[in-house]
Amino acid sequence: DIISGDEIISDIFNLKEVDGAVYEIDCKREIKSEETFDTGASNLKPFVPKGGVLDTDTGANAPSTNTANEVVVDEEPINTVFEITIDENGNKKYNYTFDIVDAFYLKRVPWNYDRQQYRAWLKRYLKSVKEAMVEKGVDEATIKDFETSAQGCFKKVVNSINDEHSEFFMGPTGDFDAIIIAINYREDGDKPYAILWKHALTEEKV
Repeated sequence: DIISGDEIISDIFNLKEVDGAVYEIDCKREIKSEETFDTGASNLKPFVPKGGVLDTDTGANAPSTNTANEVVVDEEPINTVFEITIDENGNKKYNYTFDIVDAFYLKRVPWNYDRQQYRAWLKRYLKSVKEAMVEKGVDEATIKDFETSAQGCFKKVVNSINDEHSEFFMGPTGDFDAIIIAINYREDGDKPYAILWKHALTEEKV
């Protein structure tokens, strides 16, 4: 990330460039063990992914009613259902994460943006990206390309945010001035993908 310096993506993932402005990265959901449940505060309605079960019982061993999604190994059932539960404070508790989150130690933002909140954040962030590009001596042509492509893609990205379904993560340093990575779901509701702004990334060769 050009602002925080966090490593948030690498070429082990397939980056699909869209409109010269953003990258879309297909992700995979992964079940986490009970001890590593991901948590985040939200006042939004829970999202039940396709094939998932919403369990509002906050007991540590709340059973799943969807036995079709359980795998039996040595006669011990392993839960393979993506679940979101709500604790006594109204916070969401996730039993899953994403491969990109695990790979780069991303942190879940402790609230969810709705579309208008994300739009307001994005305007500030893109302004900060331009300032960082100028500070780092990026040539004027590249900055102009960033401004043009970002303006052209701004509305599309904002409209991709779903007030209930989108999830948000930041880099491992937890810098709120840096990039907030939105993970959305494609039309079938079962294929998550992350959005990264192309010019907000700096290449580091290893």
